[in-house]
Amino acid sequence: MKRFYAVLIPACAFGFVVFFAGFGGGDDPMYPSGAPPGYTNSPGDGKNCSHCMGGTVEPIADWITSDIPASGYVPGTTYAIAVTVSGNGNKGFELSPQDLEGNLIGTLIAGTDNALVGSGKYVTHHLASEIDPTTWIFHWTAPTPGVGTVTFYACAVVGELKTKTTTMVAPQHGVGISELAPRKARIFPNPIQNRLSVSFNGATTGNITLEILSITGKQISSIYEGTSSTGDQTMTFPVDLEAGIYLLRIGRTDGNQVVKFIVE
Repeated sequence: MKRFYAVLIPACAFGFVVFFAGFGGGDDPMYPSGAPPGYTNSPGDGKNCSHCMGGTVEPIADWITSDIPASGYVPGTTYAIAVTVSGNGNKGFELSPQDLEGNLIGTLIAGTDNALVGSGKYVTHHLASEIDPTTWIFHWTAPTPGVGTVTFYACAVVGELKTKTTTMVAPQHGVGISELAPRKARIFPNPIQNRLSVSFNGATTGNITLEILSITGKQISSIYEGTSSTGDQTMTFPVDLEAGIYLLRIGRTDGNQVVKFIVE
């Protein structure tokens, strides 16, 4: 038992120094490459920030968002994932998509102001941020068919010794790409900047409306009202939106669709 504690205490001390340094502010942080791997609060990792830093732990809902459809991810497709952290003080995060055994599911692709650690198993902030809220955007390529539901586990630090944990569950879609693609509207590229292109497939000729909504469903603007024909179609519109996550509602005679997109 004495030998166990002799190893554990220095390890935790090192974890405290490295992890907390990753949340240092200013232009020259002590550890600019973010948090060390293994602190996502997943069942496989079994640890979150508080295990070495102390402080309080609070579960938070909806801090992880994505453009994965409600019907589930399509194997092999790449999706945009966003982690939004709010509160007073410096902020940072670490996320990993895993199964219950702690295996990485799919492939993470780092974005702006974030980086991969742990041989690509985790994505973390590259620099701590005092902006409230702060959103980090990166990408995830879905795994091969047959994997099933994937859970995204994330841990965030807000200020000193305040740990937040959050998850997002993504099921696998029950049909193949060839069946899904003609029916589901798609925004590209996603994230967007100042131009939005949407492609969709219409079963019938009829009226169509395109509306941009906030992530809470409040209408921001109507960008198109007119008619559409059957078959594959693509429309492109200029947009002037602040960075964040939005919804595009497509209203058609043969049904409505809502597609999530991100503005960088």
